Amino acid sequence: PAEIFMMTPGEVVSWRERAALRSGNADNEDS
Repeated sequence: PAEIFMMTPGEVVSWRERAALRSGNADNEDS
């Protein structure tokens, strides 16, 4: 989304985590 370019790095991380949870991805459980 375009709004990601106005986010701080921390906001991008949080946004990506919420997006992953929303889509049901569990791939990041290994990290």
